[in-house]
Amino acid sequence: MALAAAKIIPELADVTRWPYALLGVGFALLGILCIGYGERRRREVERAVREGRYVPTHDSVAVVLAGGGVLLGFVVVVLALTDL
Repeated sequence: MALAAAKIIPELADVTRWPYALLGVGFALLGILCIGYGERRRREVERAVREGRYVPTHDSVAVVLAGGGVLLGFVVVVLALTDL
């Protein structure tokens, strides 16, 4: 998604590039955060399973990741509607 937003869409649509570049960077950073947190969470859960306990999800991290996705989704909608 990051590559499409930053590079492909501006080429195909012949629009101003910088909003799409920022959107692409946002998607890339969100993806990096998701991968990093997913790996950390995997290790936590594996350790907890070995020890016979439960580890709840970190609510603050889930809210940040979900909020970032929602925000980027709104930016996509705004850009799509303004370029009609």
